[in-house]
Amino acid sequence: MMPSALKHTPRPEPVPSKPAWGLSRSYLAPAAAGVVVLALLVAWGVNEWFEIQRWRTDMLQRFGEGFAMFFDASIHQGDGAIEDPERAQSLLHVLADRAPSMRSAAFEVDGKVVAAVGDPLPELRMNTIEGEVQVGQQLVVWRRIRRTATEELRLPPPRVERNGPPPLVRRASDATSPLVIVALDMDSTSGFTDQRVRSMLAKGALALLAIIFMIGAWAQGIRNRRFAADLALERTRLNHLEELRFAAAGLAHETKNPLGLIRGLAQRIEAREGVDPTSARLAEQIIDAADRAAERLGEFLHFARLGAPKLADVDGEKLLGDILEILQYDFDGAQVKLVTHIQPARLKADEEMLRQVVVNLLLNSLTASSPGDTVTVDLDASNSAVALRVRDEGCGIPADLVEHVFKPYVTGTESGNGLGLAIVQRVADEHGWTIDLQTAPNAGTTITIAGLLRADPGSEARSNA
Repeated sequence: MMPSALKHTPRPEPVPSKPAWGLSRSYLAPAAAGVVVLALLVAWGVNEWFEIQRWRTDMLQRFGEGFAMFFDASIHQGDGAIEDPERAQSLLHVLADRAPSMRSAAFEVDGKVVAAVGDPLPELRMNTIEGEVQVGQQLVVWRRIRRTATEELRLPPPRVERNGPPPLVRRASDATSPLVIVALDMDSTSGFTDQRVRSMLAKGALALLAIIFMIGAWAQGIRNRRFAADLALERTRLNHLEELRFAAAGLAHETKNPLGLIRGLAQRIEAREGVDPTSARLAEQIIDAADRAAERLGEFLHFARLGAPKLADVDGEKLLGDILEILQYDFDGAQVKLVTHIQPARLKADEEMLRQVVVNLLLNSLTASSPGDTVTVDLDASNSAVALRVRDEGCGIPADLVEHVFKPYVTGTESGNGLGLAIVQRVADEHGWTIDLQTAPNAGTTITIAGLLRADPGSEARSNA
């Protein structure tokens, strides 16, 4: 059969008073609020991004309009005609030198290009007297220029329709209107755009941190309230158990008195002159039963009265040596070999409780062993925490008892009372140790107690001084 293993850790977490799904439901409100606020933050970020793009386009559009207005005002200065190519070309060069965002520009009169600077303009169908269109990373803007300085630009009034105002379609009289066309580099606004993007990201990051802090504080508040409720429930349970412990200890104590009376009466019957052999034998059985009951009551009282440990500096090597010396006679009488591997270590523990643990483990191993078997005791102090290990070659623990061996009155033998390992567990719980059990039927049992704390290195020097 495969060996059975059981690991016991001290003081499990308090059992929640509500189902697990109830715990998760408590956090639905902050989680839902976080999702909603995060969605609003994302929506704000997307809207802000589109606003930045619109702002970028509007800025270039206004620049194109200003360029056209400046060209219109400059081309009509003096007595020259607007069709003069040299004058228009010179003016475009001047404007291009002062407008780093302009990639190209052209001046068109009667449908023909009179002057142009920069890269070739993309081919467009400009069927309106003014407009703009984005072509790749360029924004192409075109505007009408007056033929004379006194001419008024008369644009048709916009008509509001269901789908919005229509484009300003060129009329027959506007078919030959002079146009100035300018292509602006969209990347020229990257500096301003990046600044706004950084500002948006900074605001978003601050908002996200605020959301995380708010949701975290909300969830922590719920967790604290639940923890306080569980703590109160655990405190009530412990108080109830403490009351039961005192009641059981009192009952056991009071039971010992009538047991003593029964034992005394049986002894008197046995000691009477002329008592028949049958009565004497029954009186002896009563005395033995009373002794066994009193012994078990004493062990139960000892188990019930286990309290908080009184930690002190304990010499582990000396403690084990004293216990092994006393129990050596029992092992020799049972013809069981006792082997020790003990490393020197000073421990921080309750000496009496640690002594009980070692004695209980050794007696359990002795009970499970047969003549010729070996019981090994190890005290491993090679790591920062010390480990105590007791290993035997006995009958092992039945598989159906492995999960219950640390409970009171659970035993695999007829003579056992089931309190030995229960006391070991109680002591381990109080000290914060862990218990690891490895067992297999007819292959022995190994119990390891890990996490034994070392004593303060200065405590030995202080005690010697």
